[in-house]
Amino acid sequence: WKMNLDGSLQSPNNSKDEVWYGRTVIKSCARLDYSTAQNIIDSKDHDLTNNDSVDESMWPMSRRPTGGHTMNEVAADVRLMHKVAMARRKLRFDNGALALNGVKLSFRLDSDGETPMMCAPYPIRDSNRLVEEYMLLANYLVAQ
Repeated sequence: WKMNLDGSLQSPNNSKDEVWYGRTVIKSCARLDYSTAQNIIDSKDHDLTNNDSVDESMWPMSRRPTGGHTMNEVAADVRLMHKVAMARRKLRFDNGALALNGVKLSFRLDSDGETPMMCAPYPIRDSNRLVEEYMLLANYLVAQ
């Protein structure tokens, strides 16, 4: 299948026979977390050509691309995936999807790793929604 920029899906020749589902291995070129992905989404005009000039708090060294991939390439892919995910999300809600916006809590623990020191609402950001959309899409496609 092919995904359009508006988030809609196209089957080649309208045939479901050409879609394959199976076990695979994914080799990631960057170990992005929600915070790093959100920083990429938020800083659309940031120049990432010089690896050393990027702030460690924006994109930690341990999460930067490997294997010949550049930060600009990974950032462009994250932004494209975000654009498509937000279009898919809009399409889902336009078609009657239900939003369950329950508050999630996050806890900060003491150095013993067991005693809660602080509790606060966990912020749901666009990076969370990006992952959510592709997880929902995968479940939808497998269920068809």
